[in-house]
Amino acid sequence: MSVGVPIKLLHEAQGHIVTLELKNGITYRGKLLEAEDSMNVQLRDITVTQRDGKVTKLEQVYVRGSQVRFFIVPDMLKNAPMFKWVQPGAAKARGIGMGRGKATVARAQQQQRGRGGPMRGGRGGRLTATLGSRASSRSLPTLDNDAAMVTPTTTELVEDSQSNIEIGTLATWSLSSSKPGFGVEQLRDDSTETYWQSDGPQPHLVNIQFPKKMTVTSVAIYLDYKHDESYTPTKISVRAGNHFQDLQEISSLDFEEPHGWTSVSLTPPSHDQTIRTHLLQFAVLGNHQNGKDTHIRLIKIYGPRPSLLLQADGLPPFSSREFHMLSTIR
Repeated sequence: MSVGVPIKLLHEAQGHIVTLELKNGITYRGKLLEAEDSMNVQLRDITVTQRDGKVTKLEQVYVRGSQVRFFIVPDMLKNAPMFKWVQPGAAKARGIGMGRGKATVARAQQQQRGRGGPMRGGRGGRLTATLGSRASSRSLPTLDNDAAMVTPTTTELVEDSQSNIEIGTLATWSLSSSKPGFGVEQLRDDSTETYWQSDGPQPHLVNIQFPKKMTVTSVAIYLDYKHDESYTPTKISVRAGNHFQDLQEISSLDFEEPHGWTSVSLTPPSHDQTIRTHLLQFAVLGNHQNGKDTHIRLIKIYGPRPSLLLQADGLPPFSSREFHMLSTIR
């Protein structure tokens, strides 16, 4: 097997079985459908091996190159140089773009991050996405359809913990309505067995208010049609603004029998504009089988990870909570 491959070789591996080891220790092995210049890849018929050795299956998944520690491709593909390590952010990132410098690679990655477009969902579901065109304020840039990268629905949430962090814990969460015992606590408890259940007329709203204006890079939502049936949303509008009176739609999601996580990148192709907002709102506009109330099992909000002032040059960022707690002085 050839470990750590440049993008030219990765393109030639399309249609072959490849192995990806992610930075969080999870391993994906499946058929490579597509490889982008930024090392973002799409796989089919995947075997997922967790760090504890647990093995699961996925029909289709989209993985960002920034999440991958290294690739393994078949040995028969040898008409491009081999590199034992692919680190997209490294100064000598020769594995990406055949020898381009770090700045060029970074620009290419920024341009590619938004080129996912609408995708069909994975096991048990189908997903399409469009983005609103009404956003006009400077803090909420107008995004075209290519500005959002929507991953196929998967049972495993792939997090880019190196560059993003879950910021939902910094916000105040509120709901338009809820059944007793099925409220915000269940929506945020990190369990796919519990859920928020609305108890009122549509639209059903989840409001996420930050104490200051925050940069939001992506959102993830967990739905389960197999268990929730008519309570499962078919259409969710994602809105942002400074307060409830100026909310603007930034993404519109349509679901068909989803089962698992759906992640949506809100990072535009040009990073001179980002989504910075005091308030995010998820509005459930319709359910399967014309159901009245809705179930959402989990919602996660991601923003860029703050740079660490004490991070030594050339060393990877800390990955454990214990080290992060000791990385700065208050």
